[in-house]
Amino acid sequence: MDTAFFLLTALLLAPLAALCDDAAWLRTKGVLIFHDAFEREETGNGAKAIGNGWNSATAHRVPHIKQADLDAGILKVASATKEAGHAAHIRHDAGFTDGGVVVRFRFQGHNAAESLQLGFVDRELKGVHAGHLCYGILSRSSITLIDHRTSVMNLEIRKRREAYLDRKEKLPASMRC
Repeated sequence: MDTAFFLLTALLLAPLAALCDDAAWLRTKGVLIFHDAFEREETGNGAKAIGNGWNSATAHRVPHIKQADLDAGILKVASATKEAGHAAHIRHDAGFTDGGVVVRFRFQGHNAAESLQLGFVDRELKGVHAGHLCYGILSRSSITLIDHRTSVMNLEIRKRREAYLDRKEKLPASMRC
């Protein structure tokens, strides 16, 4: 999975021409294991309503608020963060250990604080909370890459941080990630 993170890094930071080259490299050198054009209708608001192997891990938290909508080949995600106590979490098992990802997205522009968080998770990975490996967070003005495997999701680091957080104390600088 580490290679996927580095390729994601390269894709996010490269100029547009290089992006095309990276996507071309994936098409010629890689094996396509998953593609979705979202050309269908979702079947309600349940966990598996998006179809084609997609799962809404937050659908059970707020079943009365639709967070995923398929519209003319576009997966539209609206987070009910406050109501669910968690951002919208739409996932799909990819089944690779070394690979790359190409994602096309667009911000609607309704909110300057809009962001897209892409997470790579391996639920079978030991030593990391819920398998959280790395994340890319994209906003209109920044790109943030986070290695969770060796930071806040690492179980040893997480345990050391919990004591401070439980006491509502400020974390030492060495534990701020």
